[in-house]
Amino acid sequence: MMLVCAQVSHAQTWNEWFAQKKTQIKYLIDQIGALQTYSTYLKEGYNIVSNGINTINDIKHGDFNIHSDHFTSLMRVNPSIKSLTQVEGIKFYQNLIVKQFKQCITSCKKSNQFTDDNLDYINKVYNRIINECIKNIAALTPLVTNGDLEMKDNERLNRINQIYLDMQDMYSFTMFFSNEASVLAANRLREANDISTSKTLHDVK
Repeated sequence: MMLVCAQVSHAQTWNEWFAQKKTQIKYLIDQIGALQTYSTYLKEGYNIVSNGINTINDIKHGDFNIHSDHFTSLMRVNPSIKSLTQVEGIKFYQNLIVKQFKQCITSCKKSNQFTDDNLDYINKVYNRIINECIKNIAALTPLVTNGDLEMKDNERLNRINQIYLDMQDMYSFTMFFSNEASVLAANRLREANDISTSKTLHDVK
């Protein structure tokens, strides 16, 4: 009986163990199936995300290219702007201003009608005008040079016109100043001659 009971007990234990193993195997199979399904969803989700990222990158890259092309175009100077008469006019006025002031200073010195303080003042005015000319040329250069400034054509044109008008004003001032200096020198020379003539007539030494 004990042997029978042991066999029965062993059979039950075996059956239970086998049943448990079957249950575990079934559970594992179910898990594997679930993992495969999850893997499929994960792969599909990855493809969607990957495609989405690529699309976003394409859009961003395309947008960047658009902006890059736009900025590049702004950095290029329209050839018609480079050949504007105002551009050459600015340089032309600068040369005239330098030439006129040098003539003015030379003439004032030769006239012997100006004190050292007078001549020093004339030189200070000359230096100030020349410094302004240099600033204008420095401002003009990037406006007509590729790759220096990001500006639209109309913006470049407006800035160039402003510089041109400023140079015109400085040239007008230079001519006015030179003429005034010449008139002053002539008046002083005439006064000196009148005084000398008067002294001679009245025999005054």
